[in-house]
Amino acid sequence: MLRRNGNDARSNVVELEGAGPWLVLWQDGIKRDQTDWGRLEGHACNGFSCDTLDGYVLELKPTKGREILSAIANEHFCSSCKYDSLDYGATVEHEKAYADWLLDLGITAGDVNQLKQAVYPLAATAETLARFGVEGVQVPAEAHLFVLGENCD
Repeated sequence: MLRRNGNDARSNVVELEGAGPWLVLWQDGIKRDQTDWGRLEGHACNGFSCDTLDGYVLELKPTKGREILSAIANEHFCSSCKYDSLDYGATVEHEKAYADWLLDLGITAGDVNQLKQAVYPLAATAETLARFGVEGVQVPAEAHLFVLGENCD
């Protein structure tokens, strides 16, 4: 949920509600007129490393593909890996399994170097957004598309 705090969008705060997973556009910084965006602080990620993802997000409202988002957040792509979750970090094996698993579903992964538990990158394209029923959203060139889930810690 977006809480607006004044006229400068950089003061807005996003609180992810419900059980997730959540589909978001993410970037390091925003302009003051990007009023639908808000600051995300302290999203727990990266398994037992207990890192956090901070930045600015635009929470998207997918109208289809919820089962795919859940499968991503539940790390179904890890089922054939030596380590069947990202609790201890993402390996090259996980990154490849993730990209291949998504391709089998007709979805392109985002930058797999950003893959970590509770942060799953997807290609930030109109095709990907349409796959989840998200239309009419302008994707800034510097934005990343993430599925955010729950961390194991």
